[in-house]
Amino acid sequence: MIVRRRRVSGRRLLKRRAQAFLLKTIGVFLIVAGVVGVLSFLFSFEPIRIDAIFIEGNSVVTVDELRLFVREKLNGSYFFLFPRESIFLYSRGEIERGVLSAFPKVKTAEVRFEDFQSILLIVSERHPFALWCGEFPASESDICYFLDETGFMYTQAPDFSGDAFFRYYGSLRESSGTEGVLIGSHFLPPPEWNAVVFFLKTLADIGLSISSLTLRDDFDYELSLTDNTRLLVGRGQDLTEVARSIEAAFYSDELIKKRGSLDYIDFRFGNKVYYK
Repeated sequence: MIVRRRRVSGRRLLKRRAQAFLLKTIGVFLIVAGVVGVLSFLFSFEPIRIDAIFIEGNSVVTVDELRLFVREKLNGSYFFLFPRESIFLYSRGEIERGVLSAFPKVKTAEVRFEDFQSILLIVSERHPFALWCGEFPASESDICYFLDETGFMYTQAPDFSGDAFFRYYGSLRESSGTEGVLIGSHFLPPPEWNAVVFFLKTLADIGLSISSLTLRDDFDYELSLTDNTRLLVGRGQDLTEVARSIEAAFYSDELIKKRGSLDYIDFRFGNKVYYK
């Protein structure tokens, strides 16, 4: 009889513990649900929901385009409970990254708090620095794209001729995927681009008028002068040293006499310079 009583008491104890655990679990769930419900109600409160979106810094991309994009990012809710347009919950980083991805003409984007019902989007836009006009120089009818000062391709250029912008030719090696393999691409990796831009400026400073640069392959640059002379330079060379060699060669007595009649000058072989 004593053993049976102990067994019965043990079963009752386990049952009571299970009931207590269940009650605690239900209590915790109700408390969490209550807190979530209260927070959902508070974050949905009208005075802290974003109603106005102000835009600054744009000129090419319209206010309506940017405002509509931001508004779409604010639509909906998190977990069907918390409104994305709450001033305390909206994702500033998501909006900024989204603007840069959706509008290649925009260079920087910053979202600022204005008040509990409004935010400010400040953008800076890219400006044309040069043109990319395909893999090879063909004709004045080439479709060209604007590059900014970092070598980033951001929009198709209007049809125009002349030398208003320096022209680059060659295959594109990278792309962000926006509008195929063109918009959103860099013509060259940034370190190489910076070196090339400085190299071209150095050549301009020594009196050479260069109209375009072509990537002939993975190894060479071909620079075209306005008098149709071509300069051949290796991509792996020290461009500072090449600039010195070009200056010395162009102002040598031998080449001064041949100016205007040269087809190309080859600087790819160190101190040895070949020309035709």
